[in-house]
Amino acid sequence: KAVIYVKEHLGSQLHVEEIAQMINLSRSYFSINFKKYTGMAFKEFVRRERVRAAQTLLLNKDALVADIALDMGYEDVNYFIKVFCEVTGVTPGEYRKQFGKKINP
Repeated sequence: KAVIYVKEHLGSQLHVEEIAQMINLSRSYFSINFKKYTGMAFKEFVRRERVRAAQTLLLNKDALVADIALDMGYEDVNYFIKVFCEVTGVTPGEYRKQFGKKINP
């Protein structure tokens, strides 16, 4: 339930306490089981899912990086770029250049 909820609400503020409460678990029990199920902590999972969704948007949407950052729940575009770079090894702009659709002349 929590994984589905996160994937459907990437642009929202996601707090472990609220998700745990939503599925009637204590925060600590939720955190332990979430990590067993996904292989990573809740915050890291959210971070990676947001970057994964941003990658799709970068390739399929002609939007500014700042707009994509907002779509993914990041109000600070510089922080979004930092997170994106930590996860992928490249900035959003570099990612778009490397993997974007090539237009033939």
